[in-house]
Amino acid sequence: MSTALASVQAPSTGAAAEQLKAVEGTIAQMASGQGQLQSGLASLTSGADSLTTKLQTATAGMNSLNQGLVSLQAATPALTSGVAQLASGANQLASGTSQLATKGQALSAGTQQFASSGSQLTSGAASLNTGISTLSDKVPALTSGVTKLAQGSNQVTNGLQTLSDKGGQLTSGSAQLVNGTAQLSSGSDQLTSGSQQLGTGLGKVQAGNQTLATKLTQAGKQAKVNPSKLTYAQLAKPTTTSHTERDDAKNNGTGMAPYMVSVSLFVGALAFNMMFDTYTPRKYPRTGIGWWLSKASVLVGFAIFESILIVSFLRLIDGLAPVHVWATYGMVLCIALAFMSIVYWLNLVFGKVGSFFSMILLVLQLGGSAGTYPIQLSNGFFQAIHPWLPMTYAVNGLRKTLMIGESAVPEMLTLFLIALAFSGLCMLFFTRRRVRIRKMDFVTDAPATAVATDDADATTASDDEDVDD
Repeated sequence: MSTALASVQAPSTGAAAEQLKAVEGTIAQMASGQGQLQSGLASLTSGADSLTTKLQTATAGMNSLNQGLVSLQAATPALTSGVAQLASGANQLASGTSQLATKGQALSAGTQQFASSGSQLTSGAASLNTGISTLSDKVPALTSGVTKLAQGSNQVTNGLQTLSDKGGQLTSGSAQLVNGTAQLSSGSDQLTSGSQQLGTGLGKVQAGNQTLATKLTQAGKQAKVNPSKLTYAQLAKPTTTSHTERDDAKNNGTGMAPYMVSVSLFVGALAFNMMFDTYTPRKYPRTGIGWWLSKASVLVGFAIFESILIVSFLRLIDGLAPVHVWATYGMVLCIALAFMSIVYWLNLVFGKVGSFFSMILLVLQLGGSAGTYPIQLSNGFFQAIHPWLPMTYAVNGLRKTLMIGESAVPEMLTLFLIALAFSGLCMLFFTRRRVRIRKMDFVTDAPATAVATDDADATTASDDEDVDD
């Protein structure tokens, strides 16, 4: 230990050197105490062996004493019985002495003295009997105490034996403590080396700080600012904001065009279905699909015509400038086909009542399509039906083609699928109705009045079937 401590080269000055010296002194004290602890452990082990031997001898003597007490306890009844017999004989002797008193005064005086001595003897015998009884009562307690003393002696012996067995472990722990002390000495060496490196690093940092202070002083002397209004403006407003419009609506007419075009297309579908006979066939239909095609061709032709007419008039007369011109034509055509198929189906199934339902649908779409104001400004009812209205997709799609410039393909597909769905329902309607039309009702030379009458009858029949359904 002393050699290891001597090998440590502590710095001559500084708080680290003082702390290292204190650690070395503590390590020396721990090494000295370790030696003393090992010497004391050896003495303690020797004394423990001697004490074990003496305790075994004392245990043997206590066992002999216990046996003598047991023998004394066994002889005590016989002694008590002899004392009782002696008292009885003394009484008999006193009686004989009183009889001899009459024989002579001298003998009487001697007899009286003897009787007096006999009373004292009797009293002493009674006291002896009481002491022997007390001794007999205390013998079990004495025996129990001796037994407990023997048990305690055995426990002490066992404890000393355990201490003797654990002496090896204690010696091993002492060896580990010695190893830890050696490791602490090695760590002290590393700490000394690290403190030296730390001192070197602190010196470099101090030199760097001095260099930085020098350079900053030189830069401060060289810096020269000539502020101007531009400098003040840069400090007061270092950034600027820019605003980009998501859509370019040049005027209110352009902004309202998607909504008004959608409304006009729905009104056009209503007007055309009111003016045109969408049910009565001009000749006997061979199939339900052929019957539907004879009517749908006219409806589709009208939808194409009104789509081209509306967009062209808006461009030529009102000066509308769509971002995507051809996409606008396609979007308007999809809207016209979807609205026409919806109104057509309602009129076929419900007749004049279907026109009333179409008007109700138009009113709901006016409030729920968000054509004039954002849907968030409407109540909860219109916000709930907004995603389910065809005019919602019509307005959104036209806004994209007219102003925003984004793709309107999702809206076109949605409206086209609506048109296909209601066209399929119309074909199903005509297929079911064809079986009720007789071929004989359609003759080439029949007057126009007869044909009109047959058409009226067929319409009435269709209404009757609707009621039955």
